Parts: sequence; C-alpha cells; structure tokens
Amino acid sequence: MKYVERMMIRIWLLAMHGLSLFLAIQAGSVAEAATRIVPDDYLVIQAAIDAAEDGDTVLVRDGLYQGSLNRDLKIVDKRIALMSENGPSNCIIDCGSLNRGILVKNKGSDSTVIEGFTIINGHLNATYDGNGCGIMCLDASPIIRHCVIENCWTENNGGGIGIEESNALVFECIIMNNSVPFDGGGVHICGGNPVFCHCAIQFNHAGKDGGGILSACQYNEKGTVLFNCLIVSNIASRYGGGIKSQSNGSATCQNCTISDNQAISGAGIYLAEMSRFYMCDSIVWLNEPDTLTKDSTSSHYLSFSDISGTYPGTGIIDSDPLFCLGPSGSYYLSNMQCGQSAYSPCLNTGSAPAKFVCHELPWSLRCISEVTTRTDEQPDMLQADMGYHYILETPPNPTPTPLCTAGVTLDMPFHLYSPGDILFLDAIVCNPDSDALTDHALLIALEADGAFWFAPAWTSYEEGLSFFRLTISAGENRIPIIKPFVWPEIPGSDDFIYFWGALLSPDLSSVVGTIDQWAFGWNDN
Repeated sequence: MKYVERMMIRIWLLAMHGLSLFLAIQAGSVAEAATRIVPDDYLVIQAAIDAAEDGDTVLVRDGLYQGSLNRDLKIVDKRIALMSENGPSNCIIDCGSLNRGILVKNKGSDSTVIEGFTIINGHLNATYDGNGCGIMCLDASPIIRHCVIENCWTENNGGGIGIEESNALVFECIIMNNSVPFDGGGVHICGGNPVFCHCAIQFNHAGKDGGGILSACQYNEKGTVLFNCLIVSNIASRYGGGIKSQSNGSATCQNCTISDNQAISGAGIYLAEMSRFYMCDSIVWLNEPDTLTKDSTSSHYLSFSDISGTYPGTGIIDSDPLFCLGPSGSYYLSNMQCGQSAYSPCLNTGSAPAKFVCHELPWSLRCISEVTTRTDEQPDMLQADMGYHYILETPPNPTPTPLCTAGVTLDMPFHLYSPGDILFLDAIVCNPDSDALTDHALLIALEADGAFWFAPAWTSYEEGLSFFRLTISAGENRIPIIKPFVWPEIPGSDDFIYFWGALLSPDLSSVVGTIDQWAFGWNDN
C-alpha cells in the first residue's frame, strides 16, 4: 500500500476518534498569530516589527510617521505582514532625507508582506548600504502591495526600489519622482526573478542607465516580468530611458505602455550585450530620440504590439495609439464608444481574448479582462487591447478565483539536512471557495519509527490529539508550524522521518481535500 493511502487511513481513523479527544484539548493548544498595532501597542513602527514573530501582522494606523524608528525600518529573518490600516493616502512614512524607507533582508522573510504605505523623502549617501532607497529587498522576496514610493534618491542605484537576489512581487504600486546618479532611477534589479504587476513607474531619473528600470537579472527563461505596467516620462542620461536590460539579463513585458521616456540611446528600451527581451500586447511610443536600441549580441522577440519604427514580429503595427486623458491618467485609448472622435488602432488587436491574458499571483489570477483602457471604465471584455490597462475602482470580479486545490501542502527547505542547514515547516492550506472555512482543524503529525506526535503541543496520540483550530480564508494560506532553526550536530541515520498534514472538518469527522507527506532526515554525505 502506498504511503499516502496508508496515512489517509490513519488520519481518517484518528479523525473518527478525535471528537471525544477534542473536548479535552485546552485552548492553549491553538496557535494564533498576533496583530501588533502602531501606535496603540507600540509608539513606533520598528518596535512593533522587532516584537513581531513569524505570522504576525504589524498594523499601522493613519498618520504621518517620522523619526529614527519610523524610517530605515528593518525586517530581517522574519515572515510578517507590515500593513497600513487604510491605504497609502492615509499612512505616510517620511524619511526626512536621512535614510531609506524599508529594508527586507534574508531568505527567512520570503513570506513577508508590505502593504498600503506612501514612502517619501528617502536619501542614502554613498557610504550607506546603498541600493534601494524607498524599499530594498536583499536576498528576500516580499510581496509589496498598494504602495507609493516618491521623491527618494540615493547616491548609488535604485532610487525607488532595489532588488538584489530577490523574487519580489510588486503589485499595484506607484514608483515616481525618484533619482540616482548611476543606474535604475525608479527600480534597480540585480539577480532574481521579480514580478511587477499593475504598476506605474514614472518621472524617475538616472544619471547613467535605466531611468525607469534597470534589470540586471542573470539570464534564465523568466528574468524580470512586467505585467500591465505603465513606464512613462522617465529619463536616463545615457542608456535606457524606460528600461535597460543589462548584460546577460532577460525581461518580459506583457501589456505594458512605454512612452515619453528620454535617453541618449534606447529612450524606450535598451538591450545590452547577450540580453533577451520579450514583449507582447504592448505599446512603445513617443520615446525620444529612439524606440529600441540593442547590442548586436542581444535578442528581442516582439509580437502583437504597437511600436514606433520598423520591427519584425507577428501582429506588430506602427500607428499612433491615440492616447487620451481619462479618470486616472493620460494613457487611455481613444474609443468612439466612450465619446472620443476615433478608434485607437490598439483596440481589440492583442494576442488573445482579454479573459485569457492573465498573470498568476499567489492569491489569485489577474487578467486583462478585470482592467480597462476605456475612459468610461468598462473592462476589456473582447480581444485584448494593446498597452497598459488602468485599474478599476470597482473590479468586475471583486472575489478572485483561487488557483489551488483544497487540502494541505507541506513546505520545508530540504529533504536531507546537514549541520548548519536551516529547517522550518510551513503548512500551505488551500480553500478554493470564495467563503472562509470556519473553525476547521489543521492536523500536523510527525511520524518516526511508526509512532506519531501532533502539533502544536507535540503530544502522542495516547496523550491526546493536538491540532490547530483555524478559520481559513479563500485561496492559499501559509501557516508557520516550526519556526526556522539550525539543524544540529547530532547523530542520525539514513532512515526518513515523516511529516503529515490534513485539514479536517469542524467536527473532525472528515478530511477536506488532499493530505500531504514530507520525508526528511540526515545527510551523511
């Protein structure tokens, strides 16, 4: 019998007997994340961050936050959520031209979320830990959502955001009016596979290259991904007013508008040697003095885009896109149905129907059919329009469809460990429905030599069944089970130890979705 089949029977039997045992379990066996509120519980933001543990939320009330412990914030080796209460227009971190806004550092913080802040007036001098003045992601991959980073400057690289060896996700952010004497006026990327989704990168300046973005990702099939981004009115004093892809780098633009940027060469896009660039369903227009410049060893793959100049590719056009002013900016597409005098040539000329032009986010699928190029703010429902689509204030589908299968997936760094390796255990619990699963039980079992112990109390079955009692929101929910620690120097064998995970119904009578197993042990090599 397969291990999974064997354990499914075991967990089912435990669940059948678990109802009577549950009555004896004290509330102390339930792990709950804490919400630490600034300034109610902590007067300054850094104090709340320092006190937070993995899974906690630091919630910042409305206000203007200044001073040494409300800027240069450091999230190191933690997986927490740092969130404002009511969004970036109501919660402002003013760095006072003295430091950066936020540093997120080290791999332990890959589940960190930064959401809902305006960060202004950052300044880093050349002797400081220099890149990324607004937010710096250093060997960490946070989710940065609904933030505005404005009027920051560093004497090195990355005026708005710095990304180094990071797979950061930057979602619905505005990065504007930032500057550097060197590279990456808005964003500087050095290694990793970051994603920018529904972002505006505008009015930034670089003293050398990459006025909007400089991407120096080491080549792989993904590199930097820009999905539905507006990259406009940036300036580079040398190469790449909108985007510069560095040597051996790669970048992908899907439904982007790159316009009104300036540089000596490659005002829209500059591709350095051995770099690769992919573009689809985008608009590159009104960049001065040129659209795209590339080294002879670089390559670009263009399709279904409106690009000023003569460029090969399926679905490529060279026509005035007829931008027009709308509720949120100047790059809507002229549409006679919305009262303009002509139809833009970029309407309904994309690569696929809008509902199929999508990007997968950790919590949902985001599609072009949820956003708009129309001044009447009707979503794009037919063949996708080219170029950037503005975000609707009231999305047509406010409840996203989760992209996961019901049940539990266990996540650990490795299967075999040597002394000095970092070990942690997370349970990724999926609820595919739009409504929360209330009062469910997360059962995590450790099996060694045929015996079982159950988190969070780590009791044996004979001592009483222990489990987490949770309400599971829609989509994927990451639950920290074991916090990161160093694998010790203790003797072991090649025999595997097993973790098992299952989600049980509130009465513990049935298993919800799939169960998972993770085998691990000592590395004797």
